[in-house]
Amino acid sequence: MLKTLKGKVGDFVRGFHGLYQNKFDKYLMLPEGLAEISLGYSNEDREIFAYRFGADAKIKILFMGGIHGNEVGTIKLMYKLINYLHGKRFLGVEIYVLPCLNPDGLAEALESPDYFSGGRYGRFNSNKVDLNRNFKTSSFEPENHWFFGDKNVSVYCGESGFSEPESKLLANFVKDHGISILYSFHSRGKEIMGSRDDLAQKLTLDFVEKTGYKYVPEESWRKMGQTGTIKEWCEENGVSYIEIESATRFGSDWKNQKSAIIGAIKYHYG
Repeated sequence: MLKTLKGKVGDFVRGFHGLYQNKFDKYLMLPEGLAEISLGYSNEDREIFAYRFGADAKIKILFMGGIHGNEVGTIKLMYKLINYLHGKRFLGVEIYVLPCLNPDGLAEALESPDYFSGGRYGRFNSNKVDLNRNFKTSSFEPENHWFFGDKNVSVYCGESGFSEPESKLLANFVKDHGISILYSFHSRGKEIMGSRDDLAQKLTLDFVEKTGYKYVPEESWRKMGQTGTIKEWCEENGVSYIEIESATRFGSDWKNQKSAIIGAIKYHYG
């Protein structure tokens, strides 16, 4: 009973924190004159955009938020990153920022923020598919799970890998633009993991050092038993992958992650 009471108190505190962040940590306006790229459209015909900084460089990095639409803060983080990058020059590196892969989920999350129950609404796309279980990988299964607090919740992964337009659009974008490094932002575990290649592990540990977030080794990730993930797809397609669990659901976490993100970019040209 004490554990249940503590859980309710925790939900209450996090709920008010989420309310505060959604009120005061707002979306930044996008600057004018951005190099905008349309990936295509979601299930509900919302257009998905990425923004390019620099051109014709050997190293191509993609920063992405909002694969789960309820992780609102990751989208705010990407808007702050876009504003930071605007007007700057980067030699030897080409940067892409994709603020939100799951705009249908985001629309649901904004309509029903669910502050006091963990912000669950909007995680999935409009077909109720978890996009981070919908990639065409050797492990894909139509059903899998995700950990919501201390609960192991069953999720639908789609009829097949890339059954959903959003995940397929991302994979096509990565291949068409020659992305070699992909940073995917989630919330709110304050954890960081990377694909198994040496570069990803180096970049992951650099991010850990600058943020103080927990490093998740490969063996721990495998124990989660996740299938059809973007991490696995990147490993099978030669893309270095770093996944960051931000500190908050509704806040941008820019203060905590700014130096790590800048360091990730400068690593390739600084």
